[in-house]
Amino acid sequence: IHLVLTKTSNDYPEVNHLPITIHYLKDFSDLSLIYHYFSLVLKLKPDVVHTWSFKTSFYISLLKPFVAFRFVVGFIADTVGFSTISSVIANALVFRKADIIISNSSTGLTAYKVPVNKGKVIYNGFDPSRLRTIEDNRLDKLGIKTSYKVVMLANVTQYKNYKLFIEIAETIMTRRNDVTFIAIGNILPEYAKLVERFTDNKHSRIKFLGFRNDVCE
Repeated sequence: IHLVLTKTSNDYPEVNHLPITIHYLKDFSDLSLIYHYFSLVLKLKPDVVHTWSFKTSFYISLLKPFVAFRFVVGFIADTVGFSTISSVIANALVFRKADIIISNSSTGLTAYKVPVNKGKVIYNGFDPSRLRTIEDNRLDKLGIKTSYKVVMLANVTQYKNYKLFIEIAETIMTRRNDVTFIAIGNILPEYAKLVERFTDNKHSRIKFLGFRNDVCE
């Protein structure tokens, strides 16, 4: 398995200990990236190429006619849909060259107008065995000791409806006091004002913890 990143590092140190080869493609222009992708594909001769962004999917679709591999497009993780230009590119090239297009919801496939014969849904899953025992629970150490905890693992962006999350939390908090609502994920600067009233209030039962790499603990 080869993992290709267009950045200098990753946020998950455990990835560096996996039995895989990581390629860092950094500080390249778009045209240079196409060249480096092409060089890697020719060198590695992969059986399957799985892309995680629309831009990378576009680049790989340009290479598909020259190298034989199965092409899995996996950038659909929301229901925003395409802009007009992206829609044209997707239908003329990316979706046409892809062998399969995956999403974590059927709604996502519909929003991006994925061809029915190529779209597949793989729902998000979670392995409970990754969780540590309650005796070593990091939330307890953070002072979150209510009987129930509702956790949202998602960056605070325009793609996640955090306003609704807060509204639901505030409504439930007026009816019961045994629930804490916890948000874990990067907070974009434009959403700082939305969450600032919760970040400094240690007694609030709505908590924004920001990005953490210990969420399983």
